[in-house]
Amino acid sequence: MTDPEFERVTLQFFGVHAPRPSVAGRSAAQIVHENVLAQKAMVREVAEVEAASFIDQPPWQAGDLQALLDEGTATVVLVRRAERCIGYALTRTIPPEAELLRIAIHPEFQGKGLGKLLLNELIAALRSELVTPVEDLFLEVASSNDSASRLYRRCGFVEVGKRPGYYAHSSEDGIIMQHRLCSGCDHDQPV
Repeated sequence: MTDPEFERVTLQFFGVHAPRPSVAGRSAAQIVHENVLAQKAMVREVAEVEAASFIDQPPWQAGDLQALLDEGTATVVLVRRAERCIGYALTRTIPPEAELLRIAIHPEFQGKGLGKLLLNELIAALRSELVTPVEDLFLEVASSNDSASRLYRRCGFVEVGKRPGYYAHSSEDGIIMQHRLCSGCDHDQPV
């Protein structure tokens, strides 16, 4: 049975792993202008979800996200419902690895499986990318964040290390997790 919440959401990609826009009937300058406007709007939307979702730590600012996108290594996946951004995932890709830097679902929509949907779609996109091959997706999660750790494990991540005192705002340890993406890899064994 399909959750009705899933029927009302769409996913939108920006950055390295975003589908390239069709050029039919538009100049390169028009496409660049449209992309810049869309990216600026996306950055504002992500900053809003970030501020609502990360109340126990300093949220990333719009300028931080924009700087990362300007590097040309970032991918942002938005979850939208009725044209509203209700969640996002942010990765940085430097082949053969990608790192999940942030993932959030707006508090109003948490607990409905949207985080799992978002993460699974991101993994599928990274796995299918032909231009930028990605073998592994890494992340760090606070050792006390049990709900996030459970989500990551359900999506195929395994613990591969620890960073003592990783989180500056709390001095909490960061648990390093990995998901093997490449088809020729042994997905049950971390690197």
